[in-house]
Parts: sequence; C-alpha cells; structure tokens
Amino acid sequence: MLSFCNWKIHEKPELGDKEFYACKVLCEYMEGKGFEVTREVAGLKTSFLAKFSNSKSGRRVGFASEYDALPG
Repeated sequence: MLSFCNWKIHEKPELGDKEFYACKVLCEYMEGKGFEVTREVAGLKTSFLAKFSNSKSGRRVGFASEYDALPG
C-alpha cells in the first residue's frame, strides 16, 4: 500500500513547503494503519509526526523523510 502512496505523490509533485497533497496522502495512510498522527509539527504546515506503540518496552525506530519535488 505504501507504494500506492508513492505513486500518488509522484503523479502530483509539489515544491518545498507546498507539499499539501503529499502530506494529506501520507497522514491518511499512517492513520489508517493505526498510527497517532500529529500535523503541523514545529509550526510547519506540511510536516507531521506519526507514532505507533505496541505498549511493550524495547527498541525504538525513527524515520525522517523529504517528499518535496525539485523545480523543473
């Protein structure tokens, strides 16, 4: 399914700080998978934080992503 999100984002490229469609697609996908999604992190309208917990102690994983297009 994540490849479907990639396809949707690829079909509608957006420049930096204007990735409103991509942010919406990714947030909706993560929410659908049970993640707790916080939008507009650090005052950036196209940023989000997605958290998932299985209530067990153990390892933590972090992932940062850029999803803006380059001009041209």
